[in-house]
Amino acid sequence: MMTTSNLLRSAVILGLTAAPVATLAQTAAPADEAAPMTAAPAEETAAATFTDAQLDSFLTAAESVNELRKDYSEQLASAETDEDKQAIVNEANREMSAAVEEAEGIDVKTYNEISVAAQSDQALNERIMAMVKERSDGMQGG
Repeated sequence: MMTTSNLLRSAVILGLTAAPVATLAQTAAPADEAAPMTAAPAEETAAATFTDAQLDSFLTAAESVNELRKDYSEQLASAETDEDKQAIVNEANREMSAAVEEAEGIDVKTYNEISVAAQSDQALNERIMAMVKERSDGMQGG
């Protein structure tokens, strides 16, 4: 049971930190150059610049975004034309942005900043992992 919990926690955090809102659009784009990743210049201090409240809001929003991303990825995989794919991507991005905006204490810009920073900042990633573990332990305990 503990192993399953650890695997789930790892999968969740991997999905959370690798899921900027516009990611679905990037997966539909054939060329990697279409969406270059630019890193913030202060990556080294990112862990210290995001508050626990922002990270908590990030995790809440990310749960919704990941669920939407999963649903829309399935739709995207079954789309037959490029027009259908683009319509699905546009709808998914609107829904994911709305999900982030609905989460208290975060906006899309901050969500994406945290998501990108967590991919390259080990300290930030560890803070997020600790919060995921705390949430998971809290759900199991009560």
